[in-house]
Amino acid sequence: MKKNTGFTMVELLAVITILGVLSLIAVGATTRFLTSSRKKTYEEFEDNMKTSTENYLIEHPEYIPLGSDSFRIDLTDLIDEQYSGVLEDPEKSGSACSGYVVVTKENSSNLKMLYQACLRCSRYESESCE
Repeated sequence: MKKNTGFTMVELLAVITILGVLSLIAVGATTRFLTSSRKKTYEEFEDNMKTSTENYLIEHPEYIPLGSDSFRIDLTDLIDEQYSGVLEDPEKSGSACSGYVVVTKENSSNLKMLYQACLRCSRYESESCE
């Protein structure tokens, strides 16, 4: 008599269930990773805009705010004058983000500036946007 060496239906069902659970865990982890990566990318874009604005003001000190005034520079101006590159939207390929940076003096007694970047992309907008 020949012995059957195949799997039973219950064993196959158990394997399929285990694979399903593992794939759900993998999809969830991948989704969290992608969301976190995009958020970090947007934060890096905002930092890039602030640094570009600092460099812009070094070469254009006439725009440094006096007293309680503020200065706003658009991202397109930073790109046009080559202080920044185009910030391509990670959510929408071929689309660029837009935005601006507002510069204000920390207080009237020193030259320390505060930079608030407003970044707008297809599915993201900075908290500092008006």
